[in-house]
Amino acid sequence: MPRKRLRTTNNRSYSVADLRQACEEVLTHGRTTRSVALQFKIPRITLKRYVDKCREKNNLDINFRPNNEHLLAFSPDEELLLKKYLEHASNIQYGLSSKQARILAYEFAVANGKTIKESWSREAMAGKEWMFRFMNRHNFSLRTPEQTSLSRATSFNKTNVEAFFKNFIEIKERYNLQSNDIYNLDESGVTTVHKPPKVLAIKGKRNVGQMTSAERGTLVRNYWSYRTICSSFFNISPSTL
Repeated sequence: MPRKRLRTTNNRSYSVADLRQACEEVLTHGRTTRSVALQFKIPRITLKRYVDKCREKNNLDINFRPNNEHLLAFSPDEELLLKKYLEHASNIQYGLSSKQARILAYEFAVANGKTIKESWSREAMAGKEWMFRFMNRHNFSLRTPEQTSLSRATSFNKTNVEAFFKNFIEIKERYNLQSNDIYNLDESGVTTVHKPPKVLAIKGKRNVGQMTSAERGTLVRNYWSYRTICSSFFNISPSTL
């Protein structure tokens, strides 16, 4: 069967905010229950029940959430905390894989004293179905990240860039270097970067990186290839070591 379950009814298709606003329309603005129910697409009997609860307390300070929330692993606020953590981890290039996110969810549930399924306790991680539905609810997808060297990420900062250009200008003026005297050397070949697993990232994000301990790229055979070119389009033939 398909993993994404399709709704077969329109039960509880309205939000908590819609239900609260509908009660406010009836109690504050004096509208009829029937007209408000049609406007917000809420069953009239359901709306009347919540309006009666508000009248008993003489305010709107009641629980508008459905009664099945005790079956949920996390409350909406707790899920939002998980979402923000996973999104922040992805933004700073330390994204979590699906398995790591499931372990995090389990540890978060245990730390907050939540009632969890037996399978969660047995595997010491959240279930695959919960992870899939969590990703759908919060617009996550599994992405293959681009390996980002830890040394590059930490060294590419304002101080180091300013120092580089200061030294570059000083040497250029000292030796009166022209554009055809300056060459750019690029290398490709051996790298010790491991291939990271797919990580959780917000859908639509263009670049997803993942910190590694060495240079960018994937592991290849043991040789280096160099190509040198200057701004006047003069280049030296590629060399291999």
